[in-house]
Amino acid sequence: MRSRDIIIVLILLMFSATLLFTASMQLDDINKTRKKLRLVSNDPLENAPPSLAFATVAMGAFRGLLVDVLWMRAENLKQEGKFFDAKQLADWITVLQPRFAAVWDFQSWNMAYNISVAIPASQPAERWRWVRNGYELLRDRGIVENPKSIKLYHSLAWIFEHKMGGVTDDVHKYYKMQLLMAMRPLISPNTNEHFDQLSAAPKTLDELLKDKKTAEFYDRLKEADPEFAKKEDVAKNFLHLTLNPAAYPQKLQDVLEDYAYSDTIKNFMYFAQSYELRNTWKLDIDLMIWLNKKYGPTTTKDEKNRKPLNWEHPDTHAIYWAQRGLNVAGSKGVGHYVDESNTDRLIFQCLQDLYKNGKIIMYSMPVLKKGDPKLGTKDHTVMMQTIFLRPDLSMFNSVNEAWLERIAKYSKFRGSNVRPLKSGHRKMLEAATLMFYQSGHIKQASRVFAELRRLYPRDDNKMSIEAFCKKRIFDVPGGLTITRVTTRIIGVLREAYFRFAVYEDDEATGREKYANVLYNDYKAMITDEKTDRIGLPEFSRLRYFALLDFLNDPAIPNDMKQSFFNRIKIERPKLYDSLNAQREKFEKEMKEKQKKQDAK
Repeated sequence: MRSRDIIIVLILLMFSATLLFTASMQLDDINKTRKKLRLVSNDPLENAPPSLAFATVAMGAFRGLLVDVLWMRAENLKQEGKFFDAKQLADWITVLQPRFAAVWDFQSWNMAYNISVAIPASQPAERWRWVRNGYELLRDRGIVENPKSIKLYHSLAWIFEHKMGGVTDDVHKYYKMQLLMAMRPLISPNTNEHFDQLSAAPKTLDELLKDKKTAEFYDRLKEADPEFAKKEDVAKNFLHLTLNPAAYPQKLQDVLEDYAYSDTIKNFMYFAQSYELRNTWKLDIDLMIWLNKKYGPTTTKDEKNRKPLNWEHPDTHAIYWAQRGLNVAGSKGVGHYVDESNTDRLIFQCLQDLYKNGKIIMYSMPVLKKGDPKLGTKDHTVMMQTIFLRPDLSMFNSVNEAWLERIAKYSKFRGSNVRPLKSGHRKMLEAATLMFYQSGHIKQASRVFAELRRLYPRDDNKMSIEAFCKKRIFDVPGGLTITRVTTRIIGVLREAYFRFAVYEDDEATGREKYANVLYNDYKAMITDEKTDRIGLPEFSRLRYFALLDFLNDPAIPNDMKQSFFNRIKIERPKLYDSLNAQREKFEKEMKEKQKKQDAK
């Protein structure tokens, strides 16, 4: 080799060494940046077999191959019904590759659906624990690791909408009750003004305590109970204290009494509520306010100003997480790919659910609890809380606007078929017309009917609203018989009793009037000799049958039935006397009928 070539090689070697040295000097900074951006994951596997724990370290950059093997094994275990084993493998995969969005989705679904239903329905609290684990995993960990995965937002929203908001699970009412009880203390009194206060509340305790009077109040809380010295639990402890002060030491009760109705305690409450919403439930209060303004309910008396959504309902939480996914991981409203379109449709579906079953009525009812001979306990009655779901007509405008928005949105995409959307919208307007009409909201029913005729002119709506509603009632497959019409009238009256029992007087009155209209209209239709001979039972008799139906329903708490009787006895004595008279008449008829049968 010539001396010239040797010099060139030496220069190259020196240059390479310099580059390597320079690179090594930057390695620490690069690694720090990688960790800061969370581009590495070297967390150890907990409770893993030694061979697997060793493999995760020894395989280095080939950990992805190990994840593939674990993933296939987890899928096989799921197919075999070994959900707990599949969960353990999925746990390890999330540690090895936390930005593998599919495994978070698999893990949450496995817990909320597969594992939860493997537990008997007689253990609702245990089932609820796994459903909660499922949505908390996505909310608190999966989305944090994969903030741009719209699939995870959709899956989280789906657990709220389908698993908790739906009725397919045997203990779905228990799920709804748990969410309601958790959210009620955080959003009460659920007004727009209150949400504004929550948004403006300090985000940290230190920020709150900058106010001198608030700091003095907090010092007194700590003196009365050392538990309040734990700053991370202050919000939770304060909310528990205000909900049930009798369960706390007298000193704490005295502090509350001294500051009762003061701005100090109000501000502390705003802080505690907002802190729990932000840190425990991971909710952005400003987004909650935006959703309230966008989709909140309206009343028939005030259709311009929206009230807050019902944040005690699972479907509202589903709307929140779906919208958050669209905001963070969507394509700014384009909605051109499947996951984004599905997430957008989920919001739409939830709004319809809130309209159909968005009103939650909570009541206590006695339940017989079996004793345990081993523990020496006898059968005894305990009061259990239950819920009733009813349509929320105040959500109509929000649902209607959302429907129109989506028809306009998807009409812009090439190849989009909006005919099913329009057909669904037409049917919704038809049903809403009848629902408002039979609830006594005639003006609102007329407005909805006018929109139906304007958007979807058809032969079957070219008539008056009265004729339209009667036609929808009386046109049934197989013809309308006396048995069918009496069943319908009894159903309407039964619902009126229910509404009256829960103090929804306008709804109750509207249904009573509509039952009377049905009765008179059908009576006018049966004019021939044959049907006259059969005859309809008198309306007061149908009222009594509806009352029997209401009283004999085991799902309705006795307290609610008693509430109904107490109210009509004082507020509607004529109805009370009429029902009593029918009861006596009916019982007399039954006795005479029994005598005749015995004589035969």
